[in-house]
Amino acid sequence: MRVPPALLLLVVAGGCVPSRDVLQRSARVMPPVPRVSAARALEEPVEISAGGAATAPEAIGHGSNVAVSVSRSSLDTGARFRLSQDWDVHAFTQFGAGPYSSAADGPMPEIPPGTPWLAGGGLRWVSGSDPGFQLGVEADLVCSFGPAALEVDGHRTTATGSVFGARMSVTPSYLGERWAAFAGLSLMEHAFVARDATEEWPHSAADLSATAYSTLVAGAEVEVVTRLRLSAYVAQPVSTSVGRYPPFFGGGVSFEFGAAAAPAPAPPEEQSWREVGCEEWLRRMRAAAGPDERLEIVQRMPPRCHQAPTTIREPRIPQPD
Repeated sequence: MRVPPALLLLVVAGGCVPSRDVLQRSARVMPPVPRVSAARALEEPVEISAGGAATAPEAIGHGSNVAVSVSRSSLDTGARFRLSQDWDVHAFTQFGAGPYSSAADGPMPEIPPGTPWLAGGGLRWVSGSDPGFQLGVEADLVCSFGPAALEVDGHRTTATGSVFGARMSVTPSYLGERWAAFAGLSLMEHAFVARDATEEWPHSAADLSATAYSTLVAGAEVEVVTRLRLSAYVAQPVSTSVGRYPPFFGGGVSFEFGAAAAPAPAPPEEQSWREVGCEEWLRRMRAAAGPDERLEIVQRMPPRCHQAPTTIREPRIPQPD
C-alpha cells in the first residue's frame, strides 16, 4: 500500500514537536482578608496584636479555570516597632483555621493535608495620633504557603506551594479620645493555581500563582484600658477572578508597651552634687534653707564633698552664753 507523502510528512513532523501534557493542579490557600487597624501613630515603642476573621458557612463561588480550597476563617498575629513619630515597621503571620470551601470550577486532584499560611512585613506611615481625621498608608511584602498537588496522566505529586507578592492598604480614620472608626481599601495578592493547563516538562506542584485582589474594609476600635485596644471590622473582597466571597467579619486585640518608667527623683544631696560640684551644691542648699537648717546641711554633706576644697566656709555654730 502506498502511503501518501503528506501523511508521512505529518508523522515525521509530529515526532519533532516537543511533547506537551494536559495536567491538573490544586492547592489550599488563604482568603484575601487583610489585617486592619485604625491609622493611629504608636505612642509606645512596641505594639503586639492578635485577631481573626471568618465568613458565613456558605459555598464560595469560583472564577474560571481555578482549583483552590479556601479557608473560611483565619487567625493572625503581629508586632509593630516605632521608628519615629509617623513611621513604624511591622511583621505579621496569618494562618488558615478552616473549614474550607472549594473555589474550583470542576474536579481537581486531592490536596494533601496541611494548613495554608502567610508571613510578611513592611512599613506604615500615619499622619498622627491626635483626635480628628488621620490617614494611614501601609506597604508590605508577603510570601504565601499552602499544600498543593499536581496530577499528570493519573500520576499525582504533592508539595508545599509558595508564591511571593505584595499588598498595600490605605486607611482613613477618625480618632476620638478612647475610640476610633476606620475604613479603607486593601490591594493584596491572592494565591491560586490554574486547574487545567498545557505546559512542557518539568512540572512542579510547588508552583503557585498570584493575582491582585481588592478588599474594602470598615471597622472601629476602643481603648478598654490604657494602651489596650479591642477592634471589630468587616472586610468585603470585591475582585472575583479566583473566587466570589461573602463578607468576612473579624476582630482583634492590641497592646502597646515598652516605655521605660521614669526613675524616682533622688534627694538633692544624692542628685545635684555629682552634676554641679560640691561648692555649687553647698551654695544652692544653703540658699534654699533657713538659718536653723544650715548646720543640718553640712552634716548631710556627702563624704566626697568633705574632702573637696571649697571656698564656702562652714557656718559658725552658735555657742551657748
